[in-house]
Amino acid sequence: MNYSDPHTERVLEFNKIKKILSRKAASVLGEEACLNIKPIADRREILLEMRRIEELKEILLASNYIPLHNIKDIKPLFKKVESGGILDPAEVKSVLSIIHTSSAMKSLVKEKLYPDLWKITKEIKLLPDLDNLISSSITPDEKIADDASPQLSKIKKDERILKDRIQKELTSILKKEKDSVAEDFITTRDGRWVIPVFAAQSRIKGIVHGISQSGATLFIEPLATVDMNNRLKTLECEEEEEIHKILRTITDKIRESLDAIKSNFAKLRYLDLIYAKARFSIDFKCTPPELNRNGYTKLIGGRHPLLGEDTVPLDIYFGNSYTTVLISGPNAGGKTVALKTIGLLTLMSYCGLEIPAKEGTEIGMFTKFYADIGDSQSIEENLSTFTAHLKEIKRILDNSDKNTLVLLDEIGSGTDPVSGESLAMAILEELTARKVRVVATSHYTNLKLWVHSKKGMTNGAMEFDLNTLKPTFRLKLGQPGSSYALAIARRVGLSEKILSNTENILEKDKVKLDELLRELEEKNLDLKRELDALKEKGSTLNSSIAEYERKLAGVKKEIKRLRSEAKKEAHKIVDEGRRTVEEVVKKIRESTAEKSTIKFAKERLAHIEKSLQEEETQHPIEVKRGDRVYVKKLKSEGTVEIVVGNSVWVNMGKFKISVPNTGIEKL
Repeated sequence: MNYSDPHTERVLEFNKIKKILSRKAASVLGEEACLNIKPIADRREILLEMRRIEELKEILLASNYIPLHNIKDIKPLFKKVESGGILDPAEVKSVLSIIHTSSAMKSLVKEKLYPDLWKITKEIKLLPDLDNLISSSITPDEKIADDASPQLSKIKKDERILKDRIQKELTSILKKEKDSVAEDFITTRDGRWVIPVFAAQSRIKGIVHGISQSGATLFIEPLATVDMNNRLKTLECEEEEEIHKILRTITDKIRESLDAIKSNFAKLRYLDLIYAKARFSIDFKCTPPELNRNGYTKLIGGRHPLLGEDTVPLDIYFGNSYTTVLISGPNAGGKTVALKTIGLLTLMSYCGLEIPAKEGTEIGMFTKFYADIGDSQSIEENLSTFTAHLKEIKRILDNSDKNTLVLLDEIGSGTDPVSGESLAMAILEELTARKVRVVATSHYTNLKLWVHSKKGMTNGAMEFDLNTLKPTFRLKLGQPGSSYALAIARRVGLSEKILSNTENILEKDKVKLDELLRELEEKNLDLKRELDALKEKGSTLNSSIAEYERKLAGVKKEIKRLRSEAKKEAHKIVDEGRRTVEEVVKKIRESTAEKSTIKFAKERLAHIEKSLQEEETQHPIEVKRGDRVYVKKLKSEGTVEIVVGNSVWVNMGKFKISVPNTGIEKL
């Protein structure tokens, strides 16, 4: 979106969203960025921004911390450095905060975990040399460190030694001249070390640097310490000059790295904006919407962020089969709130914010977006509400095309109903003909009927519960809403005479329409209750199905186990049969039987094995549990326990066996 309309932002109260967002930022830089957010022109950039929000939410949910709180606003320092000025210690410390925070963010954001945020932090330039220079030169309380340079270190040492000598000398004088000393302490005046003495009886020679308010006490620098104080002043001048050199050196180094510092500063400002958006998303339970270029909007469970979590979520779809939606319903039924919710969530999406709506929500991308909502009376221009609305609508008509979204509250209101309805019809017809996406609200009966008959338009109704006489704030598309004036009046007990006169005065068609709408509303509520009941039954049925599936799985598992056991048992029986036959053959051999006899025995064994195999290809027979059967290959009887497909489990007494139903005979 490349068009931002101030009037639209104002009527949607977008400034309130900006203020809430700014309070989520970690620094004044982020606050400033939040208060200045604008719609982003490129859809890909919006989607990238939302992916970065998701990544930062992951960081916050994992650690609940991000190192952005120490950022200082150093923009005013850029010009000072560029113009050749020298930064003071506090200003240098502010630059160091940017260097440290930049380094911390670069270390925090890993490419594999947060690839889209990494695209920002990978461009951050580390400045270790400048970091070391500033850190070793400036103390945490924004003073120049005593060892910031060898020369400063020597000066500081000389100053300490000299101060100690001065204080010892003054202490000695205080002890010797007790009668002349007003108070037993050493102090300074105008940067010189002095002692307080009585003005009337002082015998101490020296330079007076001050008098008490009563005039009774003089602050004297004794002659014995004058030379030492002079030397101390010289050292202090040398200290100031050395500090100036140190700050000049540091500022020069900052100037050399200024481009990198500016770049890092801008990235931190942007990262703080993403941080604020991530916190907003978490606090308001937002999701990233899909953004489509096909001109339709599908809002699922959308909530107005300024109305709290208790607000009824909004579902609405428009922009494909119909481009214009006219929402109607009772007063205070939520029409304007619905309009503002659509507008605010759309504008938030364009600004790269996630929105309080359910997954699957789609927002259409438009190049222009206008909203005319609320009382537009212009005191400054002495315009009526109707005239002010018309001026805004003219501006909308002059600039709207198929890539425009328009929201119009109480279209055509503010004048007589006949003229207002006609004007509203003409405006909606023109906008629909241009394929402008329009959502409007109205009370006009004839306008609802007209929209119902027009191609590309549809009605929407704000639901109303006649049992409680309260709006439900739910929107239903495809039917107009009623004002419910007579129904509400009758329910609250207004006399039938007045109601009857009202119905006679009203146009018959309008009364019939309102009655029809009321009946439709009641039927819809009945259908909704039936649907809820069916859903509840469906839930119970699903639970039963799940339980039966669990039991069936258990049965299948048991069958598998029994098959395995039966297979093992069958192999055991066959093996025993083989051993028996072999023993018979052995005995035959031992009994010196003829070869023909041995051959006959082996052929008989082969015939038995072949018969067992052929049984599996025979035609199946139908049996059921409890039937007595003859198992051919075992030549034994048993009782059917389970029938599973083409297999039959037969209880043989000591064991159970699974055989194909072609291998049994029913007894």
